[in-house]
Amino acid sequence: MSAVHDLRDTFRRHGLLHDTPCVIFEICNSAQAKRAFDMDGGLSALMPCRISVYGTSDGLCLATVLPTVLMGPYDNPELTRVAVEVEEAALEILKDAAG
Repeated sequence: MSAVHDLRDTFRRHGLLHDTPCVIFEICNSAQAKRAFDMDGGLSALMPCRISVYGTSDGLCLATVLPTVLMGPYDNPELTRVAVEVEEAALEILKDAAG
């Protein structure tokens, strides 16, 4: 895991009150990130992947942006393969976290 951001705490540090919990986990597979970066350095703006855990009136929710969606504008089969592999791993993390 690359980093963890407590959004509610960040809001508080800036004098903004917010009661809803939200923690964002940055995750990265360095080998996959390097493969993508080697194809297009601009993809670094999309790295690392993020998984958000936030509160709602129904409990906690998990959210992420699917790598295959982010790669939509690119017409590169190798990049698509990397995105699919990363997405499968991220979805497995979400599935495990959801229990």
